[in-house]
Amino acid sequence: MSDHGGWAVVGFVDGRPTTIPVGPVPHHIVFGDDIATMTVSGPGQPAFIDGSGVIGRFDLSEGLHDAAVARSP
Repeated sequence: MSDHGGWAVVGFVDGRPTTIPVGPVPHHIVFGDDIATMTVSGPGQPAFIDGSGVIGRFDLSEGLHDAAVARSP
């Protein structure tokens, strides 16, 4: 789930709640493979996360909305 006010994503790792800071206004969380989750933050920086934290991000445009995960065959 996302926590807009806390700038974080809250999930469960090994059955315990885990909070991972990702940036302002996280929303539209999409689950891909079991190694990463993609979430989009308000300033246009998708963040890729796993149970340990943010594992990557890149700059797009401010106000970016929605998210999708695509896999190669």
